Amino acid sequence: MSQEDDPIGDLTAVERATLQLVGREGRGILVPGWFALTAAHCIDWSAAAGKPLAGHSLQKARAQDGRELHLRVLAIEPVADIAVLGSPDSQEAPSAAAQFEKFVVQTEPVPLSYSSLKPYGRSRPASVLGHDRRWITGGVKAIREQQASVVFETEEWVGSGVSGGPIVTLAGKLIAVVSHASEPDARHGDRCRGSCARPIFSLPVWVLEAIRASQKRDDEQ
Repeated sequence: MSQEDDPIGDLTAVERATLQLVGREGRGILVPGWFALTAAHCIDWSAAAGKPLAGHSLQKARAQDGRELHLRVLAIEPVADIAVLGSPDSQEAPSAAAQFEKFVVQTEPVPLSYSSLKPYGRSRPASVLGHDRRWITGGVKAIREQQASVVFETEEWVGSGVSGGPIVTLAGKLIAVVSHASEPDARHGDRCRGSCARPIFSLPVWVLEAIRASQKRDDEQ
């Protein structure tokens, strides 16, 4: 039995790595490489330029322990609905950069899951952090091979304000980031369904390489 197939474990580390975005209903999740991932629709950006709107290159967030952070918008992928946040510029915003660095050092990042999901196969057990910060278990499945998004199904309503939050394996590895969550629908057996961006297929190459390198260093230590 692999680690990712273990029964549900302690997901408090994932909770500590989950950020609440300020100004919009949304969340983010800290991952290796000093990055935080969220849904693209949770931040302000220009569809024409594919960049943060003027004055919105910094995204305000709140950690679980209440500390306020500012993160710089590094990359946006609107089709997959995923955005990458990172450290503010240390010269332009030294105090914000120092605060983010302190948060990263004190917080365990959530590693990415690289396991395959078979299209139309059995769904993989997974959990999402609901609007009331209670973990809800369901299943994740792919529609096509190597696609940027997957579907999450559960018998409970996840609630609003969870966009950008993590979908994790029962062992706490990040499978996807919530893009959309629906209410129960009789067409799907009264199950709640949500579309989720899968980082390993939707992130820029330079971000994914930095995450892989960071995870490798952590594994070797």
